[in-house]
Amino acid sequence: MKRVVFFSLFLLSFASAFLLENSALKSELPVKDANKRLMRKLEKKRTVQERILSNPEVLAMVDGFDVNSDLYRTLKRENLSFLAYKHKCLIFWSDNDVQPYNFPTQTTFEKRVLRNSKGWYQMVSMRIGDYDLYCYYPFYHRYPFNNAYFQNGFSPDLGFDEVELIENTVQPAMQAGAYEVYKDLPLPKQADYSGKRLRQLTEFFYSISFLFFSVFLFFTAGKRQNFNARLFIIGF
Repeated sequence: MKRVVFFSLFLLSFASAFLLENSALKSELPVKDANKRLMRKLEKKRTVQERILSNPEVLAMVDGFDVNSDLYRTLKRENLSFLAYKHKCLIFWSDNDVQPYNFPTQTTFEKRVLRNSKGWYQMVSMRIGDYDLYCYYPFYHRYPFNNAYFQNGFSPDLGFDEVELIENTVQPAMQAGAYEVYKDLPLPKQADYSGKRLRQLTEFFYSISFLFFSVFLFFTAGKRQNFNARLFIIGF
């Protein structure tokens, strides 16, 4: 009975993978909206950025330039960059990945979408006393030239690899130093995202079909008898 179940599951999963890969129906399959998914991902990252800016230890890290603190390690783990100004002077930077600029700040969180020659950023800022604090998330990287080693693309932790950003879908609201400031997000290319998701689904079905067939062979070998697939299909 177990052999019947696993061979049936193998046939079903293999047929599903084959149809996804070769059928014209794949263009009709529903795939989640890439733009909504990107917005959800960035909103989660914004929560992390705000948590860092409001951390009670943030000023201690800034004043002591403490790159061994837990907060600094959190910045590295979350792929974030942090800058701090005091009296309009840059006094702390977590790395050299972003270009410094002393944007106007307020005592509550403020989010900006920025672009420069290196890519796109979600930046959250806040003012605490004499300090202007900025937390940057580089969500899309751009290179002067693209080749086999350097390709424009989303930050790996977003899960948008092989997806292009359509940058001309939005227009800048203003210029600030080396940055263009935007009110809206640019759109990821839905066709790229849909193709990637369908490839992942196809690979998943092929993988589990191999797993089911392996289990079927295991039970068949355990029974020490030959299995006639043709008779199996006719009989069941």
